[in-house]
Amino acid sequence: MRLVSIRPNKITFVGVLSACSFAGMVGEALAYFEMMKTEYKIKPVMDHFACLIDMFVRLGRLDEAFGIIKKMDLVYEFIWSTMVAVCRSHGNLELGFSVAK
Repeated sequence: MRLVSIRPNKITFVGVLSACSFAGMVGEALAYFEMMKTEYKIKPVMDHFACLIDMFVRLGRLDEAFGIIKKMDLVYEFIWSTMVAVCRSHGNLELGFSVAK
C-alpha cells in the first residue's frame, strides 16, 4: 500500500493485526499497532485490541494479554469473561483472580 501511496484505514489494520495473530507474529503485530497510532493517527478500537489479545492468548502469553486489556479505554464484559475462562483453561488461577477483580 505504501508503494502505491494508498493510505490504510482502521479496517486495513484489523486485517493486518488478525493475520499477525494467526501467524503468531508478535513483533510485527506490535510494530503495526504502533504504526497505526503514530504514523497514521488512527485511534485503536475494540477490534484492534481484540486481535492483540487473541494473539497473546493463542501463544499462552496471558500476562501480556492482560496488559493489553489494562491499556484499553473501555473494556467490554465479554473481554473480561473470556480472559477469566482462558486463565482457567491455562491453569493460571492467580491471574484469573486478578482479572475477575
